[in-house]
Amino acid sequence: MPERERDQAGETVPPIYANYDAIVASEVASEIVNRGRGIVYDRIHKLMAAGDEDGVGRLRAGPAKRLFDLLRSIDYRDPAHVQSVIDTWGPLVQDEAALWEALDD
Repeated sequence: MPERERDQAGETVPPIYANYDAIVASEVASEIVNRGRGIVYDRIHKLMAAGDEDGVGRLRAGPAKRLFDLLRSIDYRDPAHVQSVIDTWGPLVQDEAALWEALDD
């Protein structure tokens, strides 16, 4: 099989595995952010059970939205941003108090 193929416009296309490391890193970053989202949504569900609609609204509009936006920003074609997400948020999702402190900024 040829090392590089051509797309319909005739441009060379790298082999499928050329971006493997970048794709794996972006998946790791996504999982980290999703872990943080899980922590936030766990608290949202507890507040819902307690009937605290104001607290639910604040978490949805603040931390939940912030993490959702961060998740949507992860793109394997931007390895610097992906690494930044991993470096910044990886340690935070391992320490719930630190995560909440970071989300309160």
